[in-house]
Amino acid sequence: MDMFLGSHRDVASLGELNMLGKVLSVGRPCTCGTPLRDCPAWRSVFDRVRSSTGVDLYAEPYGLPIWKARARYNIDRAHQTLAFEQQVKLLHAVLHLRQRIARASGLRFPAPRNVRSAVANKMVLYEAISSAWGRRVVVDSSKNALEAIELALAYPHRVRVLLLKRDGRGVFFSHRTTGMDSPTSLRSWTTYYRRNAPLLEQAVPPQQLMTLRYEDFAGDPIATGERLCAWLGLKADPKMAELSTGHWHMVDGNETRFAAGKGIRLDERWRQGLVGADAAYFAAHGAKLNRALGYRD
Repeated sequence: MDMFLGSHRDVASLGELNMLGKVLSVGRPCTCGTPLRDCPAWRSVFDRVRSSTGVDLYAEPYGLPIWKARARYNIDRAHQTLAFEQQVKLLHAVLHLRQRIARASGLRFPAPRNVRSAVANKMVLYEAISSAWGRRVVVDSSKNALEAIELALAYPHRVRVLLLKRDGRGVFFSHRTTGMDSPTSLRSWTTYYRRNAPLLEQAVPPQQLMTLRYEDFAGDPIATGERLCAWLGLKADPKMAELSTGHWHMVDGNETRFAAGKGIRLDERWRQGLVGADAAYFAAHGAKLNRALGYRD
């Protein structure tokens, strides 16, 4: 989806921007193939950040604190310490509690200072990217629901949140084909959607939130592109579905970002492949959530 939107001439595709410090620190590549530290497109962004904030991200990759995010791969162990991971867990617990209080009482307490600072710094990055690359819209697929809520509430006229849902059977089957055990294959999907989908739908104002099904997007990307562009105030471009019209400079994410030529194809291999013990496991542990997300047997 990030690459799809980033194929539009007015949109910048960023990948998981919360991993910017890590990518700079450990020397990971930009999607253009150049080490991100050496990428001319990102150099123009960092020059603007230094000019507006005084922070040199080359010298201090984490010098502009944004949302604390745990990397699962290519981890910067000097930064992502045990203490850091505990801080992330504590922050999430505090913010989830804050959201529960808001839902129960209607009272919304101010976000902690470090959260407000992280959100403001993320907007500094967005503005620097928009200016440097000449794009009206930037797409950040960091996928943190709590951050999305804080951004949407802090910048109601500038931030939109896209929630992409997928049939859990497809997610579960995909993980199982990589060799993951059944509990692990299901856990990330259930954890994210059981907690975060309702959270987003309750906390983000309706005019700022769009929910899409992966199956509808992959099954008809042109129609999806028209709907998304209308929502973002852009002129639709049917070539977006080719994933070949953009020149991406994505920070991080899965390896698909280096394989644009694969295009967009609906993957429903689970319909034939999810059988036997795996099918029974999903039915016992994931079917209820799947129905809550709108998927029927």
